[in-house]
Amino acid sequence: MTFAIYGLIGLSSFFLIIVPITGGIVLNPLLSLIVDPHTAVSMTVFFFTLNSAIKAAIFYRHIVWKYSITMLPVSVISAIIGTYAIGLAPEFLLYLIMLLMTIYFSFKKIVTLLPEYKNPIKESASGNFATSIASGFMQGAGLGGGGSLRKVYFLSNGMSLLQMHGTTSSLSVILGAVSTFVRLQTDQVTFDVLLPIVYLIPIMILATAFGKMALVRLSERISNRIIIVTLAITTVILSYKLATIL
Repeated sequence: MTFAIYGLIGLSSFFLIIVPITGGIVLNPLLSLIVDPHTAVSMTVFFFTLNSAIKAAIFYRHIVWKYSITMLPVSVISAIIGTYAIGLAPEFLLYLIMLLMTIYFSFKKIVTLLPEYKNPIKESASGNFATSIASGFMQGAGLGGGGSLRKVYFLSNGMSLLQMHGTTSSLSVILGAVSTFVRLQTDQVTFDVLLPIVYLIPIMILATAFGKMALVRLSERISNRIIIVTLAITTVILSYKLATIL
C-alpha cells in the first residue's frame, strides 16, 4: 500500500504539469490511507515544496517575477498563520471563499478567449492581494487548493501555462518550506516521516522535465482548452469538497 501511494505521488508530478488541477485535495485523502490525516497534510505540503523547487528550476525562464516579488510577503505571512491556525477557521468558509474567487477568475479568463474580446487584461491590485492572502493561508494550512487558486488567478491575467507553472512554483517552494519548517519546529511532524518523499526527487525531476516537453509542443488552441478544463475541474472539485463538508 505504501509503495502504491508513493507511486501515485510520483506520477502526479507529470500529470499536474499537463492538467494543473489542485493536487492537495487529491493527495491528502490518499496519504490518509496510510497515516493519520494531520501527518498526511504535512507530507503533502512537503511533497509540493520539493516538487515546486524542481518546477521552479525547470520553468525558471518563464517566471513572471513581478508577481512573485509582490505576492511573496503577504503570502508568507498568511502561510505562517495558516500553519499555526489549522483547524481554527471553519473549513467550509475557506473553501467557499476559494470557490467564489475561482468562479470569478474563471469568468475573467473565459471572457478573454471570446472572439470579440479586444481589450488588454488589466491588473488588479485587490485581486493580487486577496489571492496572496487566501492562497498563502490555504497552502500553510495544507488543506489543498492554495496553489490552485494562484494558478487560476495567473491564467485569468493572461499567463501561458509555462509562465503559470514557473510563477506559481517560485512562490510555492518558499511557502511550502516555511510551512514545513514551522511544522517541524512545533512537532506537528518529524523529519523521519517526511524522509521517504525525498527519495522521489529523481522521479519528480524526470516527470516534470517530460511534462514541460509535452507542454511546449502544445498548440495555443489546445493550451486554451487545457486552461478551460483546468478551471472547470478546479470549480467542480471545490464544489464537491464543499458538498462533502455540509
